[in-house]
Amino acid sequence: MVAAVIAGTGIGQPVRRKEDLRLLTGRGCFTDDIALPRMAHAVIVRSPHAHARLGPIDKTMALAIPGVLAILTGADYIADGLGPIPHNPGLSAPPDVQARTRGIEPIATTHFPLPTDKTRYVGEPVAIVVAETTAAAKDAVEMLDIGYQPVGNVTRAGDALKPEAPLLWETAPGNLCIDIELGDEAATAAAFSRAAHVVRLETWAQRVTGVPMEPRTNVADYHPATGQYTLYTGSGRGVAKVRFDLAQILGVATEQVRVLCHDMGGNFGTRNLFYPEYALLAWAARRTGRPVKWTCERSESFLSDWQGRDLTVAAELALDADGQFLAVRGANLSNLGGHAVAFGPLQKGLGLMSSVYRIPAAYFRGRGALSNTMPTTPYRSSGRPEAIFVVERLIDLAADRLGLDPAALRRRNLIPPASQPYSNPLGLTYDSGDYPQAMDTALALSDWDGFPARRAEAKSRGKLRGIGIANYIEITSGAPRERAEIAVLPDGKVELVIGTMASGQGHETSFAQLVSEWLGVPFDSVALVAHDTARVQVGGGSHSGRSMKLATSIIGQATDDIIDQGRKIASFLLETGEPDIEFLEGRFRVAGTDRDIGLFEAAAAAATREDLPQELRRPIAAISDQTLPVASFPYGTQVCEVEVDPETGAVDIVGYSAVDDVGRAINPMIVHGQTHGGIAQGVGQALLENCHYDPDTGQLLAASFMDYAMPRADTFPILQTALSEVPTPTNRLGVRSAGEGGTTPALAVVINAVVDALCELGVRHVEMPASPERVWRAIRAARRS
Repeated sequence: MVAAVIAGTGIGQPVRRKEDLRLLTGRGCFTDDIALPRMAHAVIVRSPHAHARLGPIDKTMALAIPGVLAILTGADYIADGLGPIPHNPGLSAPPDVQARTRGIEPIATTHFPLPTDKTRYVGEPVAIVVAETTAAAKDAVEMLDIGYQPVGNVTRAGDALKPEAPLLWETAPGNLCIDIELGDEAATAAAFSRAAHVVRLETWAQRVTGVPMEPRTNVADYHPATGQYTLYTGSGRGVAKVRFDLAQILGVATEQVRVLCHDMGGNFGTRNLFYPEYALLAWAARRTGRPVKWTCERSESFLSDWQGRDLTVAAELALDADGQFLAVRGANLSNLGGHAVAFGPLQKGLGLMSSVYRIPAAYFRGRGALSNTMPTTPYRSSGRPEAIFVVERLIDLAADRLGLDPAALRRRNLIPPASQPYSNPLGLTYDSGDYPQAMDTALALSDWDGFPARRAEAKSRGKLRGIGIANYIEITSGAPRERAEIAVLPDGKVELVIGTMASGQGHETSFAQLVSEWLGVPFDSVALVAHDTARVQVGGGSHSGRSMKLATSIIGQATDDIIDQGRKIASFLLETGEPDIEFLEGRFRVAGTDRDIGLFEAAAAAATREDLPQELRRPIAAISDQTLPVASFPYGTQVCEVEVDPETGAVDIVGYSAVDDVGRAINPMIVHGQTHGGIAQGVGQALLENCHYDPDTGQLLAASFMDYAMPRADTFPILQTALSEVPTPTNRLGVRSAGEGGTTPALAVVINAVVDALCELGVRHVEMPASPERVWRAIRAARRS
């Protein structure tokens, strides 16, 4: 029976997600579902100015509103002795690429949840109002008298570095927080000096935001008798990390903080870093003596959710007369926003600026500038889509310059499998992979060779048809420590406690597949616990493609320990030596006989049999707590085909193929779903999305779905996806990662296809987002020239 169950639910099987029945039938539990007795409601007062000194805040009239319980400001926060948010944005340690600093060490700005000196972006919190109802709190916000003194603002990173730019922080002269470099500048310059061809690109990967389906919500409670804080929230970084940071801010021991995170309606990196509201709600609960709830509204989310991308790049690629790549160089400038929260996207992107190609020399400089905008943090595939966008656009420009097929030029320069492991010119060593095979599979999947006939047919209908290709590679690293606790219960259940955090990835299913296969237990017997610090002591959450990569190692080690414990019990009960005990399909068997005992029977015996030796009379359980600072490198290829209406500039995606090498795929169906979602996010940035700040006022002009365009179902054709499973040697099962590959090449492949559609008109580049207006203007400009 067990064997039959396992056969269809083990590693590599497309098992349906066990989470979905609960979620689709309305039995999920999201933070907004939490309602505690005597719960009050909070509204965050946010700055309407991009840059303003804070004067006095007069609460008198606001406190007179019936139902208002408290109005708390930055001055109150400091008076209560609370600390700043510990973002720690410094450069990541290995296995991430190690950069050299250029004159200054990275600067971390001090980020208090409520400022006392000035506001630095529209939407920055300046106070919190707590009342019996949300309506009463909103009324009180209208009656607050805040003495703002607006000063000059700057929204673009390049402008922020100009001498005349307004200064955001005295601790960051010239608004520069980080200045680093990678590669060999002299060798790169020498390669460029002998190049037969050089192509150059100046571009901007615009700012976007995650827009998760579930807006952020927090509920906090405080028990004065015990000094215990409880926070209900949704954080992709995991409950253990939020607990640690919150305790540090509150100035209490971690044991005095409990964090719970139930179901989460999307993340994409947007929920991975600490938000001011976590601390504000916990503090407000203590000050008011009441549980306090805050639910973010959608327009407020656009203002206050961490944002992503916003990278300006100037780069060039050198080639010899035969089209061999000689060198790549450039400068990347990251817009950090009003606080230096994360340098990771800049650092990670720089390390992959040579991508999957044999490029002997490379040099890149990376800088990060403060501006009067919402801070940027890692967003799905943190820094890699921007890097791949630049490399793949440069290659298309080179193919156009040399009159070569874009696919042929790429194939000529791909790193061959025999060269793995391969050290790229920027300091990373790729672990393994067959890049040519992935590209060839994608070309076949897309019917690349049949494109000319499809282009001719589209032209007969008055449409411009284009095709684009993009190869990619990314690095999965993230917090290296993870912990798993596994307990085999006598009632036929296996409990897995782990510190990762799912926001749609299907951990309840995929992790159960690992345990089911390795312990030989029914798939449905495995229960996952990851949402409560009362159970989860350590964990890094889900980011940088770390969850499955680390889970295979730590769950694998714990299941090995479980089997060893069970074998000892079976040896006693079956009256034979341990070496003679085999373990197969969930049962311990005396080799060469039919005498056996199941794992759950062994667990029951350990709990009830008094004749067992004392050392065996304990629960069958194991803990694996490991620190594994090892990277893996997912890679793949996408092909996109578009039709452009030359009269309106509208772009329709009419074909899309993707091949991803994720190493071993634990659940191929879930992996394909991750690819589909990643493609949607990448296409959204390529064609639609833009967090647009007015350069004069610093106001966010895309704070609703009327202004921030999102992809819809009819944006896409049927997506053709395939998996390549070349295992990485860096972990037990050869898992790379599957959560970010769909996004990483999508920006490049869509724009490559759009430009290819317009190439007969003389268009050589279109900036993102390639909206109908932008494409229409490019067509008109080309026709006039």
